[in-house]
Amino acid sequence: MARGEQVEGFSLDALPKDEGVQVLQIIEAMLENRNQVHVVNVRNEGAISNLPDDAIVEVSALVGAYGIKPVHVGDLPGALAATLRNHIAVQELTVEAALSGDRKVALRAFQQEPHIAAKLTPKETERLLDELILAHAKYLPRFA
Repeated sequence: MARGEQVEGFSLDALPKDEGVQVLQIIEAMLENRNQVHVVNVRNEGAISNLPDDAIVEVSALVGAYGIKPVHVGDLPGALAATLRNHIAVQELTVEAALSGDRKVALRAFQQEPHIAAKLTPKETERLLDELILAHAKYLPRFA
């Protein structure tokens, strides 16, 4: 598929410049059973032992006709794994809030997000949440 060519509404122009090529290489590796290694975002499925299996991780993976199988990494250093587990928890809370429209869950996600917690007071955090929900209301119908 050439850059700019569309297939049923999908265009590689929506991807950053270099990623379109990577997508094609991965698809070709699957179709032609190349058994190539690519760096991809996949469900962890035990690749990183001390992160949840359902977390999305960026790891090397073997790509062939059988699909995309992450390469086992093992344990990350404890402090790094703890930081990543916190980010994963924030992402899970964010998704739960978006799907449920539960402002309390959204606020918990905001309060657990380290960048927000480091810079904003609890009242500022609530105000930011309310401003963002309002600004993005058309994408968050469950909060209406």
